[in-house]
Amino acid sequence: MNTRDCVTTVYNERSNFIIIGLTGRTGSGCSEAASILETANFEDLNLKVPKNQDFHSKDERKYKIIYDYAKSNWEPFYVLRMSDIIFSFLLGFFTKA
Repeated sequence: MNTRDCVTTVYNERSNFIIIGLTGRTGSGCSEAASILETANFEDLNLKVPKNQDFHSKDERKYKIIYDYAKSNWEPFYVLRMSDIIFSFLLGFFTKA
């Protein structure tokens, strides 16, 4: 398969995946956000259950919509850490030498 075919295949499959890059200084919360995104079961997130009626603000209604969507469509992310990538390059470098 040539490069053009590979790129075309990736673009055709783009509806099946999403890439989110989390960056920040030490202690900024990137690792915590990543661990939340890789949670296997939606129920394990322990999110506040929204009200079903008598919304007092637009934010309560929006939260309900987002919560219901996430509950129905939750798919855990696969987390790929930069340290893992760097380690694999180093491992490959030293095993070839």
